[in-house]
Amino acid sequence: MSGSEVHFNIAALPEDHPNLELKEDNTIAPQISVLDPKSRIGYHLARIVLAIISVFLIFLILYILFEKPNNVPKIDLAGKGNLTDSAFNRNFRLIQLAQEDNKASRDFIVQISQMVLLNMLLPILTAILGYIFGSHSESRG
Repeated sequence: MSGSEVHFNIAALPEDHPNLELKEDNTIAPQISVLDPKSRIGYHLARIVLAIISVFLIFLILYILFEKPNNVPKIDLAGKGNLTDSAFNRNFRLIQLAQEDNKASRDFIVQISQMVLLNMLLPILTAILGYIFGSHSESRG
């Protein structure tokens, strides 16, 4: 037997696994098939979309973690002693407005993130992956 010839014992391969081949040392190895050019492009597109999703999620997490509320009023209730009712109510209302503004800002970020991820990037990714797996199984069958 020369170095370029390989003889396989076809009868030793399992019948229900057509993608397995018998190696020279009588071990069974999976047969690797090369993707056609369209599937390869789809694979690279899927990697790009996954990278965009990852970058977007990392940016979102960092933005949420490091966002400092810049509109919180500087109110020192402990150093003032007894407050009149009108001063207390005014300070309390300022704190409530700052909390409502921060909540509205967080809700806006969550809504935009859901719109971008769920309505744009995930459908693109599933369409690309569906094309890759559909065309790959179609070419084998």
